[in-house]
Amino acid sequence: MPHSIRVLHVDADAAFADAVSTALERESRRISVRTATGVRDALDAVESDAVDCVLSDRDAPRVDGLELLAAVREVDPRLPFILLTAEGSEAVAIEAISAGVTDYVRKDDLSERPGVLANRIVKSVEAARTERELDRRRELLRHTERLADTGGWEADLETGNQRWTRGLFEIHGIDPDEGAVPTVEEYFSFVDPDHREGFQRTLERCLERAEPYDEEVEITAADGRTRWIRTIGEPVVKNGEPVAYRGVARDITDRKRRERRLAELAEFREAIIESANVWINVLDTEGNVAIWNEAAARISGYPAAEVVGHNGIWAWLYPDEAYRAEITEDAAAILRGEKEAREYVTMIRTRDGEERTLAWHSRSIETADDERLGSVAIARDITEQRRNLEQLNRKTAELERQNARLEEFASIVSHDLRNPLNVATGWLDLAQEECESEHLEVVAEALDRSQELIDDLLVLAREGAQVGAFESVELDVLVHDCWRTVDTAEATLVTDLDCVIRADRSRLRQLFENLLRNAVEHGGEAVTVTVEEVDGGFAVEDDGRGVPSEHHDRLFEAGYSTSRSGTGFGLRIVEQIAEAHGWEVDVADGADGGARFELTGVDVVR
Repeated sequence: MPHSIRVLHVDADAAFADAVSTALERESRRISVRTATGVRDALDAVESDAVDCVLSDRDAPRVDGLELLAAVREVDPRLPFILLTAEGSEAVAIEAISAGVTDYVRKDDLSERPGVLANRIVKSVEAARTERELDRRRELLRHTERLADTGGWEADLETGNQRWTRGLFEIHGIDPDEGAVPTVEEYFSFVDPDHREGFQRTLERCLERAEPYDEEVEITAADGRTRWIRTIGEPVVKNGEPVAYRGVARDITDRKRRERRLAELAEFREAIIESANVWINVLDTEGNVAIWNEAAARISGYPAAEVVGHNGIWAWLYPDEAYRAEITEDAAAILRGEKEAREYVTMIRTRDGEERTLAWHSRSIETADDERLGSVAIARDITEQRRNLEQLNRKTAELERQNARLEEFASIVSHDLRNPLNVATGWLDLAQEECESEHLEVVAEALDRSQELIDDLLVLAREGAQVGAFESVELDVLVHDCWRTVDTAEATLVTDLDCVIRADRSRLRQLFENLLRNAVEHGGEAVTVTVEEVDGGFAVEDDGRGVPSEHHDRLFEAGYSTSRSGTGFGLRIVEQIAEAHGWEVDVADGADGGARFELTGVDVVR
């Protein structure tokens, strides 16, 4: 049987109230009626929660229905309240509805149609009970969401609109009472950029294949906090086509944090067990040393037996009080839980009085339940690396000073030596016009050689082992371009090249010009020069006189030449350009008795 309905009929006319009660109970066995003749009795019944519906006269003596309504609404805002009126005019209806009554009935209708009132009472009470049940379920859902950190949602594919539960608003840091539900496109702004593209693909697969999904993604909530959520969704399919998708999301930030801390603790445990060369010490919440591993004892010179149980080690390692205070300030903040981690470098003084440099990583230690246990510090002895770095810096500074001197030397060569040579060349031209003499030819050769020496010295001094931007260079084209710019007399060029390499084009041109010029100068005017590919690079070979093997080791020395006309700098330039590119250059005998230069380690594109 449906739930009974308890009606309170409030009317100053007891006889009328009894007649109405009898008629209502006769019309519906669910209805039971009690009467009250005054406002106080009526409110007592309502406050005791013994009433499902109030039936009140509008204008009975000692009872004003609208005043009673106001008093009842203060006790229970949703309790059904039906007003009995002497007339049914529009003005009465407006007044009753404005006052907030659930319904109103003319008293004249009760004698002829008591079933009308009974039906309205039943419908009003059932509607109120349904609303209360919905409220209860909504509150249960809100409570469940709050306890489980969950929220639900549904998105309409046609309109793009979404519906969110209160819990989902809270997870995303949005005030449920003020914030609007974001669109699907706007929602992706919450998702971390590293996860955004993958999550979008997941949703696309969900819709295209009508498959559910289960993902963990990192978001930045509207309140600025970073959170991890687990979102589970599925498509809503009608007539074989997805029309919407819905799901739930759960805040799993605490779980992720616990997992991370457990992993860190496991990593730390393994480090203590396995790491013989890494300094590890653990402090309790009071700052006393709880763990002092073998590496810490070996590097510092202080055994664990002298260190564990107190915090005196820091005064021993950092005897300067001001420096010690500066170093330990952040460590204290980590112990207090004010900072999570810190990386820094310090100088310590060992027991033997030696200064060592340590690179530290220090962080707090908490259990999976956020209970703070203390802090751990892991250090690496970087004393040798620091010394090597300082030595490298000194060498770098010295090289910079040498480069400055070379630049000064280059300026002297370029300006102070060229000027008198140009003067001498001018006077030589005048002398050759006035007379012919083989001695003047010797002077001309000497001046040309001097100019060549100056050019090569400037290349060595100003460019040396430097390269600019790398680009793709088609080797066969570059070699033929260089051949046209070198004085090759009757020499012949043969190429077997079909490759592209990465190099500084300008410096590569210098390298080939020097190798080609070297082959012609030392191989003779009719020499044949072959440029070919080798594994990992290329080779330049001639069929000239060659170079005795005992001279191979000295060919790349600055100023060394096996020819009276050579400057001795051409192959040195070749070696420097090769080294600047990271290549290796080797000399060997050619297949036909000449010289062969192989360059390997080249970045061959194709």
